[in-house]
Amino acid sequence: MRFKIGLGKKDKKPMTGELRDLIYLCLSKSDSEYSQFVHDKGYAFIPANIAEEEVKIWKTFKPFVFSHPWIDKEGNCWFLVGSADTQFVYHFIKGLYMVKEKGLYSITEIVSRVKKPLIVEPEGLVFGRGFTMSPVAIMPRSVELEVGKTVAPDIVEQYLFKVLLQKASAFGKKIENGYFKIEFDDYTIKPGAHKYFRYTLFGDISFGMSLELFNIAYNFGLGIANGLGFGMIELK
Repeated sequence: MRFKIGLGKKDKKPMTGELRDLIYLCLSKSDSEYSQFVHDKGYAFIPANIAEEEVKIWKTFKPFVFSHPWIDKEGNCWFLVGSADTQFVYHFIKGLYMVKEKGLYSITEIVSRVKKPLIVEPEGLVFGRGFTMSPVAIMPRSVELEVGKTVAPDIVEQYLFKVLLQKASAFGKKIENGYFKIEFDDYTIKPGAHKYFRYTLFGDISFGMSLELFNIAYNFGLGIANGLGFGMIELK
């Protein structure tokens, strides 16, 4: 599920950090313990071969993704928040209306959005074109990345597939069909504007993947650091 949130007329777009803080403010107004859990911990991916007594949080994921803000022709500022986690959606929307009613942040409109229809092939596959609403953060260990240089398409595809499987595991979703293909129109590495997540790709994409993996990618984001404003995709 996605929500388009209006922030009123603005001359300058807010920073992604401000939008992230707004999301956590909404969660905290609904349930402070849940907000703290999402912020401090999130959902952990733990490799299956790790003994229980040796378990360490190897990687965690947030149950949401959000876009970079944009300003329309009328000067109104908007951004999108997406999630398929019912607990997150409940607390976020409840808190969002509380924040709006109390005037804690300039929120002018809240619109529930339904994704564009996809044709599901008999094998449970979906194919289409899309684009990034926020840059896709990547950090493959197999190669050295450099801003302004290109990265091999197969490296990107393998990395994004691996992270999607980790997210599925963290969220308790079993993937029966692991078909996954994705192509970016541009493989030039862009700066990530974050001290830890410095390498990103963005622009138009073509994809073919199982509906299971698409739902993970669409609702929780591609790549890493989705809770920091990376990895939201939209359909064309």
